[in-house]
Amino acid sequence: MTPLPQPEDLTSLVLRTDFTDNAAWDALKAALIAGDPYPDATFVSDPQYAGVGIHALVQADADADDDDKLTYLFLADSTTMGDDEHPLLAVDLYDEPGRTFRVPPRWYAEVSANMSITNMDFADSADAADESGRSAASRVNDKAREGEVDGPPNRARRGLESEAQGLPVPAARAGDDRPTACRSTLTAPAVRIYPAP
Repeated sequence: MTPLPQPEDLTSLVLRTDFTDNAAWDALKAALIAGDPYPDATFVSDPQYAGVGIHALVQADADADDDDKLTYLFLADSTTMGDDEHPLLAVDLYDEPGRTFRVPPRWYAEVSANMSITNMDFADSADAADESGRSAASRVNDKAREGEVDGPPNRARRGLESEAQGLPVPAARAGDDRPTACRSTLTAPAVRIYPAP
């Protein structure tokens, strides 16, 4: 296999491996870019990757030159294309090569951004996923929608994490349905720049 494609700067590679439904691929791309003014994905739809498995991707990355190695990628596989929600398969290529979890498009931008700037590593995101591979953010929001937890999804998320740890909880802006973990609770200290003597 040829080396894996390189994502554009500060984006994540979304690699299509299922070519059975072009409409599903178009719907996935539209869902990933909807309402986001900043590009988060480098989309690659190359038939040479049709049906490629995780082991082959891990091996292709391991065989690549150091400058061409990736730390993770997102696959648009048969599950992605066949599921109405189009959850991508995140694949670790660095720390625990082959480790995976699923990311629904509504959480892709946050997960991708955090991993692309190494605010969170792959293990942080994968550890937050349940046994089925669904991200913690999507589980909390599903429970809030179903009334299993009190309040909007973000308050539920805060109740599960920040309040349990005694940490400050960031306030959500109107319409902000991102998981609390994606909003910083820390503020940078003021920095004073002094002119050189």
